Amino acid sequence: MPSTITKRVDRAVPRHLRHQTWKIPTDDPNNDDGTAITNGDIIDVEASLGKTADTVLIEVDTGDLKITLNPLVTIYPPYHKNHFFPESNLFYDLLASGVTVSGTNGDPMTVNAGEVLELDHSIPVKQIELSTVTGVTFSITVM
Repeated sequence: MPSTITKRVDRAVPRHLRHQTWKIPTDDPNNDDGTAITNGDIIDVEASLGKTADTVLIEVDTGDLKITLNPLVTIYPPYHKNHFFPESNLFYDLLASGVTVSGTNGDPMTVNAGEVLELDHSIPVKQIELSTVTGVTFSITVM
């Protein structure tokens, strides 16, 4: 049965310095409740770091790791230079009306044996869905 994997970091650490790593094989528990990672599990990056990940580093040693990245994006309404009037708060109203969307239907991607996938400030990653982990040795680090 797939589960949500959470491995919390100390919230006293400043947000920009927080990082977490999940590995298979490992001597360190990959989950706060001590359960092992299995196919279909979802790594809850936001709950683990207390923020979305700006940087994701995935290294695969053996096997092929199939994953889906679920981003958290805020979409703002269109802005035009005529929207800003010094006597009104219309510009700030537009910013306040942004809609936050959590993607859960991204395309799966495969990181093959010997490959490294690095996303550096590409998308704010909220969750990483692990479709295939059986027979795979990997390390996932989020910051």
